[in-house]
Amino acid sequence: MKRFQSNGFTTIELVTVIIIIGILSVFAVPKLMSLGHDARIAMIKHLHGTIIEEMKIAYEACVIDKKCDEKATHSQFYLTKDGGVSIKTTWGYPSYALEGIGTLIDVDPSFNVSFNNAFNETVFQLQPQCAVFYYERRNLNRDQPKVSSDVRGC
Repeated sequence: MKRFQSNGFTTIELVTVIIIIGILSVFAVPKLMSLGHDARIAMIKHLHGTIIEEMKIAYEACVIDKKCDEKATHSQFYLTKDGGVSIKTTWGYPSYALEGIGTLIDVDPSFNVSFNNAFNETVFQLQPQCAVFYYERRNLNRDQPKVSSDVRGC
């Protein structure tokens, strides 16, 4: 009796595996493609929350510090954070400038940070329409600086 010896896969087996891989890729590839989008949105949301928390901590430190005048338009005070950081404030909150919120926040290098004097704003941008905006407090009547996000282009 002769034994049949297999030297490889049959054509039917190969075609079956290729079809299964094709069906799986129809579902997997779109999911994998959206991971970059989801990661950019997560980075924006994380930075948005970080700015709000750091801004509140800086204001509380300013109120507690006797040298900081939260009623003054522009004051500078020494905030102890990682060995001490000098923060420029406007009515107790970090200013929009590099010496203010720009010094207070450790930003991922993939963000492009710009300061707009016309609107007293700082823009932390990943790509067009994918950014966090920090608007400096403009007067004493406003509760706190405004922080907003745009994730349409992420």
